[in-house]
Amino acid sequence: MVRRDLRFLMLWVLALLLIMVVLRHHVVGYAWRRSEIAVAQKRLDYQVEISEAELIDFIRLWPKYKKLNLGETDDVSVKIENDYSWKNFLSSIWFLYHKWDPERFYYVRERVLYVLQTLDSQRYSQAVIQALVHQKDKTAREMVKLQRQHLKAEQLSAEETALISKYKEDLKELLK
Repeated sequence: MVRRDLRFLMLWVLALLLIMVVLRHHVVGYAWRRSEIAVAQKRLDYQVEISEAELIDFIRLWPKYKKLNLGETDDVSVKIENDYSWKNFLSSIWFLYHKWDPERFYYVRERVLYVLQTLDSQRYSQAVIQALVHQKDKTAREMVKLQRQHLKAEQLSAEETALISKYKEDLKELLK
C-alpha cells in the first residue's frame, strides 16, 4: 500500500514538474517573441542619424555590455558566425532583453566615433584656416583652400552635431 502511494505521489510530482516546465517554456517563448517584435519594429524606423533616445540608451548600456565581455574584441562581428558559441548566444539574449538590434547598437557606436572624429577634424581645419588666412604666400593660400574643401566635404547635420556635442565628454570617456 505504501509503495503504491509513493508511486502515485511521485507521478503527481513528475506531472507537476512537467507542467511547470511547459508553462515556463511558454512564458519565456512569449517574452522572447515580444522582444523580437519590438526589435523588428525599431528596425523600420532606423535613420542614418542617431536619435537622442538611442544615444541615451546606448550611453546607459555600453558599459554594461563591455563589462559582460560578450564580444571577442572591441570590433566584434555582430553576425553570428558560430551557432554553438556560448558568447554569441549570451550576446543575442542580451540584445533581445534590452530590445536592441545588434547591428544598430554597433552602428550607433561607430556613428558616434565618426561624428567625434569629424568634429575634431573640423576644429583642426578651422584652426589651420585661422592661422594661415592672413598669410600671403602661395603655400599658405593652398593650405587654406584645402582646409576649406575639407570642411565642405565632411558635413554633418546640425541636429546630430548638437546631440553629440552635448554628450561629447561622456562619450569620449565611454568609448576610449
